[in-house]
Amino acid sequence: MVVGADGAQSIVNKQLTDYKIDLQHYGGAIRAYYLQVEGLETDCTEVYISKKHLPGYFWLFPLPNQQANAGFGMLSEHISKHRINLKEAFYRFIEASPMLKDKLKNSTLDGKIVGFGLPFGSKQVQVSGAHFLLLGDAASLVDPVTGEGIGNAVYSGKLAAEHLLECFKQQRFDAAFNESYSQKLYAYFGTEFRQRTFLQRSFTKFPWLLDVGMVLGNTPVVKDYLKKFA
Repeated sequence: MVVGADGAQSIVNKQLTDYKIDLQHYGGAIRAYYLQVEGLETDCTEVYISKKHLPGYFWLFPLPNQQANAGFGMLSEHISKHRINLKEAFYRFIEASPMLKDKLKNSTLDGKIVGFGLPFGSKQVQVSGAHFLLLGDAASLVDPVTGEGIGNAVYSGKLAAEHLLECFKQQRFDAAFNESYSQKLYAYFGTEFRQRTFLQRSFTKFPWLLDVGMVLGNTPVVKDYLKKFA
């Protein structure tokens, strides 16, 4: 068995499936590390949204010793349609945000700005076949709203490990048997991905929903509900 856990640019995926990047279900992002970032709260991550840059957002994730992971990502379809230079948009976003600009005014860039792809789970793709399984980013399990994929990758690894044990126990490695892994994967993620895809497209089409979401998100009832997912 071959286990394709080799990321968004998975060689296993390219060699063993007919997967093609679909810009409606793919994101582009860049990230940089900054030193001496001021005003960081070490117990929370910061997300910045601008109606000019939907569907997408800017993030600032705190690291030890006043360091931060800063990044910006958008839906690839939007990037292509509007010919957006992500690096330029990254710096424009900082300049347009008084809070970000203040936090990064005395900071220094540590290393280079790096770009990467985000294969969203908003479209079901082939994740198994004869003698192989795909998981994590290679299986397009990135959250369509947040761009986060680590938790999803870990869970897909758990499912893959359980399935592999059955493969060797029953000496079955064919595509039909491995389809059960695909079914379990999408049974777990399917509803969540559909809901998040709906949110992503709703925020893009109706930006005013973000304002409503921020107001509702600050109410005690919604706060208590969201704590369940923290």
